[in-house]
Amino acid sequence: MVTSKNIFNKIKSIKNTKKITKAMEMVSASKMRKTQNKMHEARPYSENIKRIICNLLRTHCEYKNLFLKKKNKIKRVAIILITTDKGLCGSINSNIFRILIKKINELENKGNFIDFFAIGQKGLNFLNEINIKTKLCITHIGDILYLNKLTNLIKILLKNYQNNLINSIYIIYTKFINTIQQKATIYKLLPFDYKHLIYSKKNNSKYSSYYTYETDIITLINKLFIRYIEALIYQLVSENIASEQVSRMMAMKSASENADYIIDELKLIYNKTRQATITKELSEIISGSSVI
Repeated sequence: MVTSKNIFNKIKSIKNTKKITKAMEMVSASKMRKTQNKMHEARPYSENIKRIICNLLRTHCEYKNLFLKKKNKIKRVAIILITTDKGLCGSINSNIFRILIKKINELENKGNFIDFFAIGQKGLNFLNEINIKTKLCITHIGDILYLNKLTNLIKILLKNYQNNLINSIYIIYTKFINTIQQKATIYKLLPFDYKHLIYSKKNNSKYSSYYTYETDIITLINKLFIRYIEALIYQLVSENIASEQVSRMMAMKSASENADYIIDELKLIYNKTRQATITKELSEIISGSSVI
């Protein structure tokens, strides 16, 4: 039988939980602003490098780079899985895992072999659960991302791609759209879509051909491509971190609101139980006095 004391203890326990979720909501709100600032700061760098590459390729249409050329003979693909290190952030990771499983099935049905790279403890744990070994994993990145934490991963990917050990690279991450919407996304990093780079409307600049450079064009574009890949991976990881903080803030806010609802329901039950107990005691007293 549920007593009023048990209900009171439940109310007290949920109030303590609410204090934790409320504190986590406030912390996530503070971190969200910092991570969003870092994400917005990273975007112009990669976009400007892409614009310069596009402008150079327009004036040197004969140039064929390894990063633009499709490889049909090798059937090995690299997947970079970007997730969070910690939980309590809503469905952000589960949405990524659904896309991952779908992509694995799609690639394996076409006869491709897959190399997995994990960024984030949750993604590493998931791959271990489904018996998939990772070539490299990066965990405990923190709320502020530094490029040196991704350097080793980028070097391995570029080396394998340039040595024809893999023919394409995909990144699965959570795209930050706004504070209300974040979308699990799969992005094809390599090879680049040549037509998309050249004919993109955003890169249609009237100053596209006015460049003066000291080194030869091949060396310049190759280095720019490497810098663009570094910047792009950094940007996508930054977007995932920003999405994590927003998702955690919303999840903790929802948890706090649910705690209020449960507390109100338990208070009602507590008052009814207490009233029933008092009524029963009064009935027993009246019954005893009538017997006397």
